[in-house]
Amino acid sequence: MSMPRHLVSGFHPLQQAEAGTAANVHDKASEIDPGDELVPHVTHDPDSGLPWPDPTAPEPDFITLAGYLFEAAAEATDGCLVAPAFICRHGHPSWLLRLGVI
Repeated sequence: MSMPRHLVSGFHPLQQAEAGTAANVHDKASEIDPGDELVPHVTHDPDSGLPWPDPTAPEPDFITLAGYLFEAAAEATDGCLVAPAFICRHGHPSWLLRLGVI
């Protein structure tokens, strides 16, 4: 039984694709369509209707958000570590909640 190639190389296939030069990162940034709209934030708790505090941590990228779903742990909008569908003890929701993913 042979090992998957990504285990032999030490990199996951997605990491291999992203392991290029800094120029590749700049090329990807230039592919962003300026006509794309930003994802609107959910600013109120859907259950209580109370407003959530404004984010104090930078919004994570799409790959990081997807990772939060698989890791069963997410960053709140103030940087605290929480379960994906919860808010931290300071009242900040996870980024997944804030962006309406879950």
